[in-house]
Amino acid sequence: MTASADPNNAAHGVRHRRIKRTAVSGFAAKAAMFLPTLGIAKIVVPILGPERYGVLMTVLSLLAFLGIADLGVGSSLVTSISRALGSAEYARLRRLQANGFVVVGVAACALCALALILFISDAGSWVFATSSAALRGEATAGFAVFVLLFAVSLPLNLVAKIQLGLQRGEIANLWQIVAALINFGAGVLAARRAPSVPWIIAGLMSGTLLCGIANTVVHYWRTPLTRPSWHDISRAELRGLMADSFLYLALQVLFVIAYAVDTLIVARALGAAQVSAYALAERSFSIVAVAVSVITAPLWAAYGEAMGAKDWRWVRRMLWMSTARIGLAASLLSVTIVVLLQPLITLLSTGRLAVPRSLAIAMGGWRVIEAIGSCLSVYMFANQSIKFVLAVGGLTAIVSLICKLLILPHSGLFAVPATMSVCYVLLCMLPTLYYVTRERAPSSRTSAASAVD
Repeated sequence: MTASADPNNAAHGVRHRRIKRTAVSGFAAKAAMFLPTLGIAKIVVPILGPERYGVLMTVLSLLAFLGIADLGVGSSLVTSISRALGSAEYARLRRLQANGFVVVGVAACALCALALILFISDAGSWVFATSSAALRGEATAGFAVFVLLFAVSLPLNLVAKIQLGLQRGEIANLWQIVAALINFGAGVLAARRAPSVPWIIAGLMSGTLLCGIANTVVHYWRTPLTRPSWHDISRAELRGLMADSFLYLALQVLFVIAYAVDTLIVARALGAAQVSAYALAERSFSIVAVAVSVITAPLWAAYGEAMGAKDWRWVRRMLWMSTARIGLAASLLSVTIVVLLQPLITLLSTGRLAVPRSLAIAMGGWRVIEAIGSCLSVYMFANQSIKFVLAVGGLTAIVSLICKLLILPHSGLFAVPATMSVCYVLLCMLPTLYYVTRERAPSSRTSAASAVD
């Protein structure tokens, strides 16, 4: 048999094409998603004014907290669906989707109830206590509209996760690009025709809803083999999905503990004046994390599909190759940001703000370590080793939080990323490397990947 006729080589080629398509379209989708919130500022600020624009940004910031509203189902399905695809278990693939929609549907209903409570509450007064009554009422309505529309979009967003698990992530990314353009146009139209926070929020989320519906309809119309039905709902599959999903949910909560509270720690230990410098550095170097996430997402699905197909040799080879390449790319990007960070900040802030060089270097080093850790993490997710990831991740989050609280008051801002780097390497990365290298994969058993392309 020639190399070109080898079914394993053909399967490898299919996986590589899927990874490249999803990664390239993912970069375009991430760039487009910045357009509605960043591009609309120049148009909305003169209409709403600084204070009401601040209300709009505060409401939109809820997205970071509502990201866990799917209870970890989306992440769980990426692993389970990709492995079912690799082993051609189409019946189980349909059951996974059906039960996933049940869980997310219940979560969406709970969010709808929360939106109703917000409508009749006075949440705006709690957040903006010193503002006028009119602004507080507008904020309350804005919170309610945002939660309601997010609830409606929750099952639609699950379809994008399902497509990623099926290694069709580029389709979801293309729909996200179209949605971002619609969101921007509708947000601008709402700002000019009905200049209020709730209407602008509705405009900024309209494209997400419309394209989510269109993507769902087209996806299941084109893939009847994987289309779920009511008959695919089962208690056993539902219990298994819930057990896996809550592990991913716990991991997401730990992520918030380990990362999202850093700004609060800086504010409490060093004062509000230091928060701006830290926030600028953190936001600037987040470019590295976003770029890495775009690449590792299709790798996650590819690993799962290959493991389902028992193609262990390809998985191991791709793991070490991708880790080396992504680590090198993250290093080059981090060095570039370190060099350009202060001149860019000086230009944007007309010399009023400065980021210490030590903080920039420490933050760049942390992002490189995080990039390597992300490569290992998606392998662990696909390998269904989430309990191990949760154990080492939980230990890392707790120890790093304690260390930052103890060390930061007696040192500079660089202590935050430096402490996180040391804790992550010692408590998470090294144990994970040991786990991966010691694990014995049945590499002798290989088969072709599914030809669903």
